[in-house]
Amino acid sequence: MKCPECGEEIDAVEERGNNLVAYYAVWREVEPGVFEFFEQITDDVIDSQTDSVVCPKCEEALSYRIEEGRIVIESE
Repeated sequence: MKCPECGEEIDAVEERGNNLVAYYAVWREVEPGVFEFFEQITDDVIDSQTDSVVCPKCEEALSYRIEEGRIVIESE
């Protein structure tokens, strides 16, 4: 399809957003009562949010809707 913003032919779009992940960190005692960071273990994504769907060429945000598990780009 042609990007509704820049008019370039595109065969992919990019979803941009963020994930909230669960993690835990281990801090080891280096002297009595003093702990230093040792390692962080990332568990799993517990929430995510899409900020935008963009054209990979012009990086403009595209108007879209989710329909039957698919992203449908809305053109004017």
